[in-house]
Amino acid sequence: MRRNALCLLRPTRANGVPYIGIGEVDKNGNLNIAKAKKVSWDVYEDHSKRYQIREGSFMFGKIGTLGRPTFLPSGEKYVISANVILIQPNPEKVISKYLHVLFSSPKVLADIAGQANSTSQAAFGIKKMRAFPLLLPSKQEQTEIVRRVGSLFAYADRLEARYAAARTQVEKLTPATLAKAFRGELVPQDPNDEPASVLLERIRAQRDEQATAKPKRGRKLVV
Repeated sequence: MRRNALCLLRPTRANGVPYIGIGEVDKNGNLNIAKAKKVSWDVYEDHSKRYQIREGSFMFGKIGTLGRPTFLPSGEKYVISANVILIQPNPEKVISKYLHVLFSSPKVLADIAGQANSTSQAAFGIKKMRAFPLLLPSKQEQTEIVRRVGSLFAYADRLEARYAAARTQVEKLTPATLAKAFRGELVPQDPNDEPASVLLERIRAQRDEQATAKPKRGRKLVV
């Protein structure tokens, strides 16, 4: 149940109305309406006669990309793709965030994929969605499930942020650590040890000497 970040571009008569689908949703569940292709206002007016986006509505990919439920903003002008299912939960029976969590779960997505038609690309139509069985506990239990899932996502976000910060520090420290290692500053040094620069110079000289030395002739074995 990742939160949806929205990037909006107000439509005008000149630039048309955004036509949004799963292609406008990134891997983190953020909906970017600004990058959607545009359709005419006639298309928008035709769609607005068939459905109205209300609070809590979300879309669900039904062709090609199955799933990836994404909340839709209300009070904005746009058209939803024919490749998604518009899900508008009945507030008297189900909390929209709970239904979003349910349709995001691996188990439900696997069940849907198992029922999908498989031709050139997977498809799960509206009729199958309407007949799909759902677990609907009491609204009190739904609220608690949403709270716990949200808490787990928040914890995962904190871990991800800590990992990113630690990785950045490691990337910064590695060159400095290597430099200290070559200067002999990582551990206490024996004053009787020769400096690393002298050792490297001696190794280089030995290598040059071996490269210029004449190879010895091997003995012939007479049989």
